[in-house]
Amino acid sequence: MLRRDPGSPALPWVTIAPMHKDKAKTFRLRGMTYFGGFHHISRVIDEHGDICYPDGITTGNKCIAEDKKLKDMSYEELLTCKNKKIGLAIYAR
Repeated sequence: MLRRDPGSPALPWVTIAPMHKDKAKTFRLRGMTYFGGFHHISRVIDEHGDICYPDGITTGNKCIAEDKKLKDMSYEELLTCKNKKIGLAIYAR
């Protein structure tokens, strides 16, 4: 279960639901980009919560599956990927 501790770096929630014309529109977390050094990497999340890790430098054109689904990852596990810190969250409907 994801949670955010006060004073910790901002981390995107699994879903967000901004209001538009008195109706909530739900968006789900679909990807995250991590930065460190002179290189960025990402995690891509599909509609089932499966996560894969594409990194052109180390994996070529392959997307390597993570061991856990999004729902099973802790807040701390999502803060970093391969020793890089989260910098961007991508949401889609």
